[in-house]
Amino acid sequence: MKTKQEILKDLFCTLAELQSGTASGDLENYLRIKLETLYNLMGEDVPEEYWEQIEKEISK
Repeated sequence: MKTKQEILKDLFCTLAELQSGTASGDLENYLRIKLETLYNLMGEDVPEEYWEQIEKEISK
């Protein structure tokens, strides 16, 4: 199982791909899964503004 730091690093790399415009639907799903996994490990809910930011980047 990956550590929180490894999951966070994956999230940042995936978000960078989304922001660069090279993302596909698969990357969006990957980001969502990783984000949920990280917050589940911390015992918290993903902040709504994170989902809004993902949607904003996808719709560009």
